[in-house]
Amino acid sequence: MNPQSAASPFERALDRSLDLLIVLILLGAPLIFYTKANDVFEFNKLTAVRAFSALAATLFLAKLLFTRPLHLTRSSTDLPLLAWLAASTVATFNTVNLTLSLHGVYEDFEGITTLVNYAFLLYLVQQQVRSERQIRMVIGAVILAGTVSGFYGMLQNFGIDFVPWNPATYSADRMFSTMGNPNFLAAYLVMSLPVCFVVFLDLPDRIKTDQNFGRLLAVAGLLGSGGLCALFNVNYFNFDPAFYGAASVAGIFLTLKFWFMHVLLAFPLIATGLLYFGRLRLILLISMVFQVVAILFTKSRGAGVSLLLIFVFFTAYFVWDSRRNSEVFKRNRYWLLVLAALVGLMHLIPQVRETTTHLFGRMFDLLSLSNFRMTPRLYIWRSALRMLQDHFWFGTGLDTFQISFPPYRQALYWILEWNGTPEKAHNMVMQIAATMGFVGLLAFFWLLVAFVTRVFKDLKEQTDSSRRLLMAGSLVGVGAFLAQNLFSFTVVGYGATFWMLMGFLPAMQRTWKEENAAESPAQATASTPLTWKLAVSLVALTGLLCLLAGTYFHLRGQAMGVRVVLFVLGLGALAAVLALKRPSKAISGGLLALAGLGFLVFSVHSVRIWVADSFYKLGQMGAQMNNPGLSAMAFQKAAGRIETITQDQERSLLLPQVATDASKRMVYASGLNPDQELYWVKMGIAFETAAQQAEKPEDKMKFFKTALAIHQLTLEMNPLNGYDYNNKGRVLKSMGDAFGYREFFEAAKAHYRTAISLDSNNVYFNLDYANTLVNLGELNAASEVCRGLMEKFPDFAMPYYYAGIIRLRQAQQSEADRTADAKRMLDSAPNTGMATIQIPKNPKADAAAFFSQALSKDWKREFNSRAIAAANLGGLLVEAGKSNEAEAAFLEALSINPEIPDAVLGVARIRVKTGRRTQALEILKNYHSRNPGNAAINAMLKQLGG
Repeated sequence: MNPQSAASPFERALDRSLDLLIVLILLGAPLIFYTKANDVFEFNKLTAVRAFSALAATLFLAKLLFTRPLHLTRSSTDLPLLAWLAASTVATFNTVNLTLSLHGVYEDFEGITTLVNYAFLLYLVQQQVRSERQIRMVIGAVILAGTVSGFYGMLQNFGIDFVPWNPATYSADRMFSTMGNPNFLAAYLVMSLPVCFVVFLDLPDRIKTDQNFGRLLAVAGLLGSGGLCALFNVNYFNFDPAFYGAASVAGIFLTLKFWFMHVLLAFPLIATGLLYFGRLRLILLISMVFQVVAILFTKSRGAGVSLLLIFVFFTAYFVWDSRRNSEVFKRNRYWLLVLAALVGLMHLIPQVRETTTHLFGRMFDLLSLSNFRMTPRLYIWRSALRMLQDHFWFGTGLDTFQISFPPYRQALYWILEWNGTPEKAHNMVMQIAATMGFVGLLAFFWLLVAFVTRVFKDLKEQTDSSRRLLMAGSLVGVGAFLAQNLFSFTVVGYGATFWMLMGFLPAMQRTWKEENAAESPAQATASTPLTWKLAVSLVALTGLLCLLAGTYFHLRGQAMGVRVVLFVLGLGALAAVLALKRPSKAISGGLLALAGLGFLVFSVHSVRIWVADSFYKLGQMGAQMNNPGLSAMAFQKAAGRIETITQDQERSLLLPQVATDASKRMVYASGLNPDQELYWVKMGIAFETAAQQAEKPEDKMKFFKTALAIHQLTLEMNPLNGYDYNNKGRVLKSMGDAFGYREFFEAAKAHYRTAISLDSNNVYFNLDYANTLVNLGELNAASEVCRGLMEKFPDFAMPYYYAGIIRLRQAQQSEADRTADAKRMLDSAPNTGMATIQIPKNPKADAAAFFSQALSKDWKREFNSRAIAAANLGGLLVEAGKSNEAEAAFLEALSINPEIPDAVLGVARIRVKTGRRTQALEILKNYHSRNPGNAAINAMLKQLGG
């Protein structure tokens, strides 16, 4: 018997609305994406989940306040969940960056707002699911989302897609479907697959269906297949051999693309046809094949481990279940063979076979010590453990791994993941350890242990084999997710489903107990006063805090005026509701209205940041078009604008520090999402570009100062981010280049040194620092920086290239000047431990050696620098009388960049000298045809009579 069956129309409306919102979250989180936003996936999923959750929280609070008797039940996960929330809250405010801990890192957003959202979803599902219909509803939503994701992934893999994805952004041989990342897709599918599997096992071969409804479904299936053809812009009856890569019409039928396209696009019609005849089992069979192959095509090692876990767990489960006189395995043994055979047949397809071989090859590599030693994640996990050691109890702060990582970065990690700073620890346990400390780990494992213990106890108590099987499948889904997340991290696209399944499993067993209870449902499940008060307090207080924070959702000096008054009124109403035995409808309604307004404000905030990201995309487009005006305008809409810069602030812009007096910090007018540091960074870069393009010196200075002020603001937002100091240093160096003032170079040097102190193994910070030292004439110091980089990163070309440039500069100095520069370096750095500095005796020979070494190294796409290195080497070899080697160097330079006039002249002179006048004229004329205004080229052509 369902406790809700005797409910009033108002209560039934609440329950049905909450059911609908649960389904929308389960479907929306994995399936929603929107290509018009900059972040195609996560922002859109997050906005939808938050909006649905905010509405669900309002309705759930209404249910708490106005439903009598209310059926809340205690669970073994309640106290651990409260402990997890408490640890998360402490880690939010005991943090190295409050903004990040509130909002989370861009694109992942695992700040306190998201974790509270997850905890609410767990509790909501745990309390809301109280009938077989609701159990089927949740299971059906998970299976449907998994089927659609796998279906789209299969199409995507075979080159059939309705979105023209940028190949530079996404890996064409690793499908990502509706999730945006292969690992994320795998994380969702390893949850949905076990759930689909157990429902498949429990279904009869044929179910009873309403024939009239089946006909309606068949029409819907036809429309669905037609809609897919329209969406993917595919002519189902296209028999053009070129479309399928075939040589003839007959050859079309031998191509995989033909069969996969036609079978997959017809799947809605096939599925509704099968359902018409009651063959739901066959639909689930096809769905599982989709999901398994899709998981394989993600090539995710974590997913491979999860698939093995799924196989091992179900094998063990069937052995255990058979001892309880269950015939689940026996009655399904032929179906299991069919499933295995279909998956095996798919491996006759070369793409599937190669993918599986590749995936499991990557997994077996983990067993090799040599391969394991070179796995980037190992160095991330080492850094995470060091963070735990330094911040043992509460970590660095919620979701602050990215900004806390650089001081712990090892040189080997930089080599493996060039210029990459991980947003997460790529391991759920390591992430919690680093950012929430031992207390966070303790709370999380308490929650997991309480959950697993409860579920295993429920499995033992459950006598119905079908229900036991359903519980086992959901548990395997949770376990498979956790296994996958030992190699990845959580985002809302699958994180929402994971937390909802954590609440769903206890709810299933409780529902079945209530159905079998001899006493009345109200007596069996009526909530205790303490349980009710805790639920009301947490939900209402969350809404009131959202109201207090406002639409920017930041607790930093923005809780003003009417919001404070409403917050205080809400606290008073909450206190009255908790204190009074029977609070009046007016008081309860007032609390609901204020908390609901807070949830509405939170939804508005979510929509604001979504719109802000659309402006961010426009700004990025402006940058790609080299239109800094458009970029700056769009970024200002997204983040805000610096309106005034005082004289004190202008003077402080030369210093690499945050003002201790808050009144002296940068003041800005807020845009849609002023807390997003990335938007300000991009805005600063747009003003840098504008300064470089400006012709008038006064315009240059104005734009440069604006860029400096913006980067100063980002530095104040996140003083641990070395890139913010480096960005300021880059602007200051550009100002030095543009205006020739030494003070700008000195200020740039100070900023680069601060950036390096925060991230010592960042190669590009060190190279920028060395370049500025060259501007200042501190050549020995620059040379020492390059020497250190060559020791740490021996295969990277740029330090050798810079060392060559420095030696060329030193070759232009007298020996006395070189000696004086060395003395200045020793005097300015007495604590370096160096008693003397080796002064180069033959700088040009050293330069040639450095350039030669650089050409044999890895340039990391620095192609223009490589061309310059080759041209410089050619000039030095000419001076050394090595004409053949010099010509080869010049030609290498021209093969990379044919517009280097010195290299053209160098080749021409060598050819004239060696009697190849015609070839010399040819290369000169080719260059002249493209660049007729070069005086040196024209002079040599005239000299040669060309």
